[in-house]
Amino acid sequence: MRHEVDITAPMPGLNERPEARDEARAREDRVLAESGIPREAFERSRGQAEGARRPARIVIQEPVAQLVAPDVLELTFTLPPGAYATRGVAEVTHSGHPI
Repeated sequence: MRHEVDITAPMPGLNERPEARDEARAREDRVLAESGIPREAFERSRGQAEGARRPARIVIQEPVAQLVAPDVLELTFTLPPGAYATRGVAEVTHSGHPI
């Protein structure tokens, strides 16, 4: 059994779970305040900004790369819910270009 720790990042909202505590909570509150968004704003947006935490590290599962033409590479893979495939492709191709 591997023991790993994954860093998470907030998607601010009313019911972030798990909720940050202590220094981490203070840091997240500062970022929101610097952006002009007080936590109380989420109380007024019930149902529209529920909040969550997402892992900062995404593991690409079942990756397959196939050269389908001399200049065309087809990538297929599975990502966990909430992950963006465009970011996965940019990481795999080391492309700084928007996909």
